[in-house]
Amino acid sequence: MRTNNYFAALIFFTILSIVTSTILNSVILNQVAAIKDKLQNQGGDSKSRQ
Repeated sequence: MRTNNYFAALIFFTILSIVTSTILNSVILNQVAAIKDKLQNQGGDSKSRQ
């Protein structure tokens, strides 16, 4: 096994995981903000869609 290939794969997966986590965090924050806006606009109404 080549050391260069190992480090290249390690760097690749590290960058991929960082990008994926960043995208997931932004999506989750947007969803939470949208849900909070819906709850505030409905005035605490029990009708909520996901």
